[in-house]
Amino acid sequence: MASLLLGLLAFTACETDRDDNPKMKTPATFTLLNPTIGDNVIDLENSQSVQLKAKTQPDYGYPAAVQYSVQMSLDNDWTVVEDEEAAPKFYTIEGNSTSIDYDVPATEIDKGIMLIRGYKDEEEFAEGVETVYFRMVAQLVNDETDTKVYSNVVTVKVDPYYLELKDAAPEIWWLVGAKFGNGSNWTNNADCSNMTPLYVNPANEYDKKDGTGVIEYIGWFDEGEEYKILAPAGLGPVGNWNYGICEGTEEGGYRYRQKDEPSGNIKVTKAGYYKLELDTKAHTLKMSPYKEDVKVWTEMHMPGKYQGWNFEESSKMSPLTSYKECHDWEMYITFTEDTELKFAAGTAWGNDWGGKLFPYGVRDGGDNIPVPAGSYRIIFNDITGYYMFIAQ
Repeated sequence: MASLLLGLLAFTACETDRDDNPKMKTPATFTLLNPTIGDNVIDLENSQSVQLKAKTQPDYGYPAAVQYSVQMSLDNDWTVVEDEEAAPKFYTIEGNSTSIDYDVPATEIDKGIMLIRGYKDEEEFAEGVETVYFRMVAQLVNDETDTKVYSNVVTVKVDPYYLELKDAAPEIWWLVGAKFGNGSNWTNNADCSNMTPLYVNPANEYDKKDGTGVIEYIGWFDEGEEYKILAPAGLGPVGNWNYGICEGTEEGGYRYRQKDEPSGNIKVTKAGYYKLELDTKAHTLKMSPYKEDVKVWTEMHMPGKYQGWNFEESSKMSPLTSYKECHDWEMYITFTEDTELKFAAGTAWGNDWGGKLFPYGVRDGGDNIPVPAGSYRIIFNDITGYYMFIAQ
């Protein structure tokens, strides 16, 4: 009898535990509060930001980790425009937040107006007050289903100014694997610091709106090595491994993976140098043997005006792959004023290269690379001569 009573108590306790456990919900929406500014008009050129605030986070049934973004429209139309040449119906503000308080940069609102109205130059720009429709978008952190929850819509009146839109920067994808990165193998943190990039080829054309095009990489691969290519954060959180190039359905093939699709590593069957050509618009990869002679350097420096053009510790770059034959080098550095620099192998002049382009370029004769003041992650491949300056 005692055993039976104990069993009943245990069963009841387990039932209670299950009833008390939070149950996951999929909320239909959540409430975005009306801005406190009312009908006042915001002068975008002389403002820092517009604050949006949700009443509470969406009701997932438990205190979930949520990431928020903001979208804006000029006529409350949230239709996705398929024609890449046509103006969009709405614009997604760059950046996101884990807080229900979201400060939308005034420059981003103005940029959205330029894009939605399709202004190509200052002559087309029409002055006057615009009513901007905002909605907040919530998504669970590390949500592989990519499920989004949209708030109600609120409006804000703004006075825009003409903002010259720049072409999108080329889209960079990243190699991750046993030998790539600065020593933390298979680590794909959000800032990409532990991965090796495919490089922009200045001879290729890149889409002015989204930066897609063909990027390239030449380097050594060991026999039996495995790797993947990961898309940038803009196509989905890098840390989720959701987007990129992995093994194909056939041996030697490759395919584009997104969201929760099956994934496998690309495998190298024969050691050697290979050239990778990745089309980031078509999501296709070509990997072919590279048969040109390759010089192996044990040191790479970055002498420049910023340190007196000397070969010293301050100019020494770090290897970005752990191969015995390393060809990718990097440096994190801050320049307090505009400067010039070159890349140089060894510890003396003789094997050095400059270039004319910034922030993406290729070694080109004896020109010094012009670099504006700022903080950068600088990456250089000594086979192709491709280099990139990534603002930090």
